[in-house]
Amino acid sequence: MRYGHYIGTDIIYSPFFTIGVLLIAITVFFIVFLAPTKTKPEQDRILEILNIRYANSEIADDRYYEVKAILEEDDSNSPAVMILKERYATGSIDSVEFIKIRTEIN
Repeated sequence: MRYGHYIGTDIIYSPFFTIGVLLIAITVFFIVFLAPTKTKPEQDRILEILNIRYANSEIADDRYYEVKAILEEDDSNSPAVMILKERYATGSIDSVEFIKIRTEIN
């Protein structure tokens, strides 16, 4: 014992140890919270509905690309918006209605 401390405890109060722990914590933070997120399963399902409609020739090329761009652009997690997106992908509502309702929801 030296001055009331055990020999191994001085490393915890060392500035190098503290800086090392902070660097590790910052790295983990950036990896976990700022990494690009993958698409959500709901979003994949909605795009799959749109792709099936396009493959069955239910919608034209320009309409498909318009709907797909609008659906991919909106990244809301709200359940109401997800239901609205599904209605839009199935063709129940058009682009004007979709944008109008989405603006009211948000």
